[in-house]
Amino acid sequence: DPLNILISYECKGEQEEEIDCRFCFIRSDGVMPYAISSLSEKVKLDIHNNGKIKFHINKNALLPGKYHMDISFKRKDGVVLDYIIHAKEFYIEKEEGNLGEFGVVSMEHEWVSEGNTIEG
Repeated sequence: DPLNILISYECKGEQEEEIDCRFCFIRSDGVMPYAISSLSEKVKLDIHNNGKIKFHINKNALLPGKYHMDISFKRKDGVVLDYIIHAKEFYIEKEEGNLGEFGVVSMEHEWVSEGNTIEG
């Protein structure tokens, strides 16, 4: 299933060039299965005064469990402008019939037995 994130922001003080927006997904046991940074992907966000940032994940591969998301905004030189811990808590529900996967993420896979392919 896809995952959509929408953040409303308000800039105070001087406006900065090339702000790095980072999302960190953290499972309830402290494991961080995924983090993404706009700057590391060479995405230049147009951030002025007040606005919104939208981020879309095409296929969420996190396995069932309780997670939270941290959000940070940094200048290009690494100075933290804002860091929101536990910005959003969410749950990934177990899909009916999926009893065999464990860990952090689900990987597309298939099983092959005597020439027969069984989609996983």
